[in-house]
Amino acid sequence: GGVASGTVVSGGGRQYVLTGAVASGTQLSGGTEIIDGTTSATAVGNGGLEVVGVGAVASAATVLNGGTLFVNGTANGMLVSAGGNAFELSGGVAIATMVIAGYDFVRSGGTTSNAVLVAGASQLVNGAASGTVVSSGSAQYAMVGGTTVATTVSSSAFEFASSGGVASNTVLGNGGPHLDR
Repeated sequence: GGVASGTVVSGGGRQYVLTGAVASGTQLSGGTEIIDGTTSATAVGNGGLEVVGVGAVASAATVLNGGTLFVNGTANGMLVSAGGNAFELSGGVAIATMVIAGYDFVRSGGTTSNAVLVAGASQLVNGAASGTVVSSGSAQYAMVGGTTVATTVSSSAFEFASSGGVASNTVLGNGGPHLDR
């Protein structure tokens, strides 16, 4: 497989990382990266889009303000900052995501484990989430069809379980609220 390093993909541009190929340090500024292989340390900037295909692996991606990341494969150690959006779609798996004032959408059939939400971040779960830590004004929502397991909710943070959502084994630390609707 081929190797690409330090590529900058701007508005309208596309980079395809095919099966067996490796890309590292890609910067997406209005461009798109479509992955069937392996990537590391991609920076998804304003208007940028990274698509992690089935069987693909993205490690240490950073989703910046206005950036979007779709996960159908596996994302390890992703960072979602303020104004960034990550989506774990059906079959997609995210591990050890850090969300800082950004949004993490766990869609039906998607899973996430050991995420950390800080600084007003939100995680909306229609799929499955386990081991999430919610702190610093952040919130986790167990939506219709969604399941959350072993969430830790600290003071000034929230967990909401809406009608049709399931939250189990939640740990409330320092008075963190858990609300069922």
